[in-house]
Amino acid sequence: DKSRLMALEKALSEELPLTHSGLMQADIKKDVAELFMRIQGALDGRRENVIDERKKLESLRGKNREMTELSVIESRNIREAFDRVSDRFNKLQSVITRQGRELMNSLDVTAVRGQAEATRQKMLASAFSKGVVDAMREHFKAERHQLEHARDLADEIHTLAESIYQRFIEEHGFKQSVPLPLSFDGHFREIERLEAKLNQRFGNTLRIITQAKTAYTEKFFMALANQVVMMHEFALDEAKAWMNAILMPLESEVRVRRMWLTRREEDIGRAQGASHILEQGITSLDNEERVSIRQLGELGELRGKFGAAMNREELKIDQVEQKA
Repeated sequence: DKSRLMALEKALSEELPLTHSGLMQADIKKDVAELFMRIQGALDGRRENVIDERKKLESLRGKNREMTELSVIESRNIREAFDRVSDRFNKLQSVITRQGRELMNSLDVTAVRGQAEATRQKMLASAFSKGVVDAMREHFKAERHQLEHARDLADEIHTLAESIYQRFIEEHGFKQSVPLPLSFDGHFREIERLEAKLNQRFGNTLRIITQAKTAYTEKFFMALANQVVMMHEFALDEAKAWMNAILMPLESEVRVRRMWLTRREEDIGRAQGASHILEQGITSLDNEERVSIRQLGELGELRGKFGAAMNREELKIDQVEQKA
């Protein structure tokens, strides 16, 4: 009985703890293995989500980049073409404006009044009736030359305007056509009418002799000269309106076109900004994937270390059992 009691004590003190330790080790190994599986499943799922999201963004990046690059190239070409036309327009506008000022000066009413006064002074200073009539006729001759000069200026302006209008029509689809040339026909007819009155009144030499250098002759000339002044006032208003009709549509077209190009470039800039944000998103997902890969590697190392530790513990238990 004593020997049996000693065997029982040995079993309780040595074999039972070893058995209990082995059971606990198996449970721990099972629980930790399940924990490793859950962690790895979560990391694998996270990495798959990151990869799917990155693929979607990369597909958008390709489409967005291609569209943006095409838009940038197209916008650059349009801008360069517009800048060339705009530069040409600015140069021609400067020339047209300068010639327009010369046109206005040629029709200036103050100058016409000054010419009439100068003619009147010649009439008063003339000692012969022929000198009086010649002074009046020279006045209308000078007026005709002045109108011819104004007409030539208007024709040059119209030719320049035609070239820039044609350029806008061909390159930018401009819908308006250049206004018609400024007509001076009515003004020339008015000069002819006034000269006819002068010739009708002073065509006879005898009447010239008897009526020359009288107050009546002076009044007659000033009446004709005032009609010339009125004609110039009307011609000046016509020229101003005509110049506005030429320049304003082009100025408006250039301004609207510039605004449109600016808005287009701003839209492309926003698209490029969106591309930058897209690139940032892809970079962020790349970083997340690298983190997931690193964590999976660390989990594998930890699993290996745990397995090695559990194997060492099992070996110890086996050695103890063999000694027992």
